[in-house]
Amino acid sequence: MQSLWKRNFGWDERLPEDVTTQWTTLSTDLKVTKSVELSRLLNHGLSLQTARIHIFTDARKQAYGACAYIAQGKQSQFIVIAKNRVAPLKVITLPRLELMGAVVGAKLAIHVSNILGITEITFWCDSQIVLSWLYSSKIQKPFISNRITEIRQLVENKTWRYCPTDCNPADYLTRGMSSSKFLNNDTWFNGPKWLAHEEQWPHWDRNSVAMTTITDNESKDTDRQIQQNDDRFTVVKEVINIEKFSSFPKLLRIMSYVLRFIANCRTLSQNRKYQHLEVDEIQNASLVLIRNVQQTIFMNEIRNIVSKDTNRLPIVRQLRLYIDEKGLLRSGGRIDNALVSETVKYPYLLPTKHPLTTLIILDAHKLQNHSGINGTITLIQQTYWIPKIRQRVKTALRNCIPCRKIISRPYVAPDPPPLPKDRLGEEKVHGKLNNFLNLDKLLIETLIAQLAAPSMSRIIRDNHITRDTYMNLYALPLSICNVMVAMY
Repeated sequence: MQSLWKRNFGWDERLPEDVTTQWTTLSTDLKVTKSVELSRLLNHGLSLQTARIHIFTDARKQAYGACAYIAQGKQSQFIVIAKNRVAPLKVITLPRLELMGAVVGAKLAIHVSNILGITEITFWCDSQIVLSWLYSSKIQKPFISNRITEIRQLVENKTWRYCPTDCNPADYLTRGMSSSKFLNNDTWFNGPKWLAHEEQWPHWDRNSVAMTTITDNESKDTDRQIQQNDDRFTVVKEVINIEKFSSFPKLLRIMSYVLRFIANCRTLSQNRKYQHLEVDEIQNASLVLIRNVQQTIFMNEIRNIVSKDTNRLPIVRQLRLYIDEKGLLRSGGRIDNALVSETVKYPYLLPTKHPLTTLIILDAHKLQNHSGINGTITLIQQTYWIPKIRQRVKTALRNCIPCRKIISRPYVAPDPPPLPKDRLGEEKVHGKLNNFLNLDKLLIETLIAQLAAPSMSRIIRDNHITRDTYMNLYALPLSICNVMVAMY
């Protein structure tokens, strides 16, 4: 039913052939289970002193749940009840789903304990991360902290133990099985063979546990994980904060080492890689980052492409968006027959405003030896398609320090300050003028003789020099000219 809701089928819409075939197979397989018989009389011959409840929990991407068993000494062990739930449509990390399965197991244990009166309860879980959360006193994120608090309030100080996945009967709740395997499955009906023998219980040393998965580093407002069809892309979105990087090659190298660590944890020691990074690893890291950004920013566009709705979003219709075999969002075009690579024909779609986009723009600008806007755009569009790319490139290149040093404007001198008071005082100005007027007549004549042209000497001797002559020829103030005329 959940898959039908994801594909947006109407209640009166005819289902496609693959869904019809799947439902027919399931309904036919369920008819075989009619012969299954389970005893409903549980407390007959049950000793409350020796009986113990065992709760097994498990989770997968599709579902999570728990099942309860009763073991009475070494005499008998059998299933009591099981409960599973479909995983929510909102993508949640696997450790969190395991924790939700533990909550179901705690509620199931309280229910069985209240009905049968058995107080001895042991919990089993195959997730070492969940067990670490339950035994840790560290403050966790609200989602984890709330469920751990709920579990502790329900079962108080009951024991949680580690159970290998191949021995966990709750694994069948989430994985499913055919009816033929179900009827002959002794582990499901009676639990693991070692359940009644405490000396054979699996041992888990939480002090030396080796984590083989990445714990999710949740953001404040959201809890999203990258949906990957390939195990190479299984990485949590917030493991690396892109905003803390200033170089795209450095981001690729660190992401490659993170993915190598994940791969080494999942392989045997003799097959692990310890040498320098290879080209394939760096390219794989680039695809992981691109897919991460697309799953976060273009979630609505991806849903619109996957759905069978004919009403496409404007950006999907204009750019001819499609999802390739690796689950990456690409832009179509009209150059299908061009003799260029597939990446040039169908570039990856990136958001306009994102830290990864900024790093890619600055890296392309650097590879082009700090060329202009057009050269940077040409190189970027050979691999990526960024809406409003010219505006975004302009904004990014303004932060390029080498370019700012070269093309920045020269230093502009500041405006001159006001004149000091000692040069603008009225008393000092008049004092200097009076000193000039008190000069000896001989000095003034000498000054005029030096300033005047040789042709003007006769005019001065004949006292024919006028006030206008002083003002026009020597640019002297009016008051001084009047004094000089009066002297002659």
